[in-house]
Amino acid sequence: MKDDGQLAGYFLLDRDARRRAMACRRSRSQLGYAVQLGTVRFLGTFLDNPEDAPAEVVEYVADQLGHLASVLAGYGTERTRWDHQGAIEDAYGYRDLKGGPWWKPALPDVVSAEPSG
Repeated sequence: MKDDGQLAGYFLLDRDARRRAMACRRSRSQLGYAVQLGTVRFLGTFLDNPEDAPAEVVEYVADQLGHLASVLAGYGTERTRWDHQGAIEDAYGYRDLKGGPWWKPALPDVVSAEPSG
């Protein structure tokens, strides 16, 4: 990611986002939460492993929180990352669209053309 506008547009933490991230217990969790928030804003989905975010993204977010980017190490293997995804979905109204085919709920039940009886 080379575009400073994209960094600021998707990864800049406003007061509310920073407060939510800093409410996490450890610096690794604070940074992990904030990186996940930015990646879901940017990509529309969470990364399989938040540690795979580009280094410049992690550094940009870490600077805003007063952490070193290296504190993110190990976050991708923690159960906490899943909890953070749920918290982000709840706080910001994101929804997982991977559940089933998008068209299935919209189709009416098909009525059999065979006569009964």
